[in-house]
Amino acid sequence: MPGDSFEALVMVEGAAKLALGTRFKKLPRAVFAKLSLPVLVVIALIVFVYVTVVFGVTIPWMEHSVPGVLHVAVLTVTAGLGLIMYLCCVYCEPGRVPADWRPDAEAGGLLLELKRKGGSRYCKKCSRHKPPRTHHCRVCNKCVLRMDHHCVWVNNCVGHRNYKSFFLFLLYVTCACVHALGILAAHAIHAVGEDSHRSQRARVAPAKAAG
Repeated sequence: MPGDSFEALVMVEGAAKLALGTRFKKLPRAVFAKLSLPVLVVIALIVFVYVTVVFGVTIPWMEHSVPGVLHVAVLTVTAGLGLIMYLCCVYCEPGRVPADWRPDAEAGGLLLELKRKGGSRYCKKCSRHKPPRTHHCRVCNKCVLRMDHHCVWVNNCVGHRNYKSFFLFLLYVTCACVHALGILAAHAIHAVGEDSHRSQRARVAPAKAAG
């Protein structure tokens, strides 16, 4: 199985080289490298909830009415933007320390984050100085600018360059989930009301026939 997957990846890289040029030859490898199990689970959940609510509930219930079209449009926008922001958070570089960065000696320690024992912070693993709020990630094996944390669900660190994408992903997905939950709750209430009306009509019909 590993050999088959490697051969398939080589074939995809060859196709990308022919279609997009040498510059994008390693694009498939970079794409598949980030697709860990948690990332696939998150993408599958977003797609599953969207398909279930739109095609399983909203369209059969409201059909092509104005409320139905509005619900589908709003949910498509929020879920689509949430998915886009999620992929940006997964594939964007969280913030690499510039190779030529050095502490400014003229700052006099006012703009530097110093060690407890004094002196500028230095990463022995990366062999370079660390700017303020920079931390070394053991999983990514690199220093990340303004590192917040390493998130397993995005298979990436949340740092300087993808923090906005991470925040917008949470915002859009929360809006989409609340909207989807509202649609499901309204549909459940509507279904219960329809069942009660049917049962009531079923009781009334024999009484009218007997009378």
